[in-house]
This record gives sequence, structure tokens and C-alpha cells, in this order.
Amino acid sequence: MLDQIVRVLDSMDDVLWTYCGVPALVLLGVYLTVRSRAFQVRKGCAVGRNFWHMLLADHSDADGVHPVKAFFASVGGCIGIGNIVAVCTAVQIGGPGALLWIWITASLGMLLKYSEVYLGVRYRRPRAGGGYDGGPMFFLQRAFKGKWVPRLVCLLLCVYGVEVLMFNVVSTSISNNFGIDRLWTIAGLFVAVMLAGGGGVRRVGDLCSAIIPFFILLFMGMAIY
Repeated sequence: MLDQIVRVLDSMDDVLWTYCGVPALVLLGVYLTVRSRAFQVRKGCAVGRNFWHMLLADHSDADGVHPVKAFFASVGGCIGIGNIVAVCTAVQIGGPGALLWIWITASLGMLLKYSEVYLGVRYRRPRAGGGYDGGPMFFLQRAFKGKWVPRLVCLLLCVYGVEVLMFNVVSTSISNNFGIDRLWTIAGLFVAVMLAGGGGVRRVGDLCSAIIPFFILLFMGMAIY
């Protein structure tokens, strides 16, 4: 019974992503690029300058998370095994020319991410104790009259946030390479996640701003090497 359920879910995943998900994301990226007159190309240098000024400026966290910490927290949620395995798989199957299409789709995807962040900031709500609450469930309430879409998104975000695949990859890698029992590895990862999440978004931002820059430099260094 369980095997049949897994096979059905795998088939649905292949159909939805191959024929619906990927084409929809690419077409939406093309649409936003045309409507914004290639914002990611025209304003790329300006975005870089603003980020550099934000990095050097002194900001208070009284009204929320520092913008740079929020940026690194967002990057930490975007970079994963897919950025390494997917690129290697694409080059192995399609050859070096696949890198061109990866660059093109990445450029189109920039506006999708920008739109998500903009809507999240635009429709966030201040909390009584300070800081803000925001995310897709908030701006989707403006787009849909019913409440079932935001609630469905909340449920899907909970499932996505579990990161079962990532836990499995990390625990298996540590266990195989260092000879540590998987149970202890999983327990250690669980404690680390609880300590990070227990401090709220501020602690997550602090950790990501300390870890992600090193990770990005290591990632780029491996690519250059």
C-alpha cells in the first residue's frame, strides 16, 4: 500500500513539475521581465550599490531584522543540494551548453524572487511587541477573497519547512564519512534547529549572517577551482 502511494506521488510530481511547474515559472519570469523592461539587467548595478551601502550602514534591529541579516537568511533558504547536484546533472546530460540555459532561467527567476520579497514587505503587518509578520499567506489574502488559498499555502509551507530530504542527505553524509551513528547525527541536527528556531527570526538572521557568507565564498571557490 505504501509503495503504491509513493509511486502515485512520484508520478504526480513528474507530471506537475515537467508539464506545469517549470513552464509556468519560466513563462512568468518572461512576463515579468518584459513588463519591467528587464529590471534585473537595467538595475543590476544599482542593486549592487544599494547592497554595499546597506552592508556598511549602521541599522537598528528595533523594528525588525537587519536588512543584511534578512538577506543572508533568505539566501540560506535558497541555496542547497539542488544548486550543486542539479547543475552537475544538467551538465552531465546536456553538456556544457546546459550552463547557458541555467544562466537564462536564473536571470528570469530573479524577478520571481524579487516579486515575492516585495509583496512580503509591502503587505507585512507590525506586531504589538515589535517586529513584523509577513509572507505569502498575508499578501495572498489580498489576491483571493476566500481564506482557503492562504491556509493551503500555510500547510504547504509547514511541509516544506520540515526539510526531510535535507536532513536525510546531511545525516547520511555525516554517518558514512565520519562513522557516526545516524541516530546521534539526527539528534544533533534536531537540537541545532531547535536552538536556532527558538530564538525567533532574529537568531536565525544572526546565525545566517555568520555562516552564509563563508558558505558562499566556499561555494564560489569550488566553482572557480
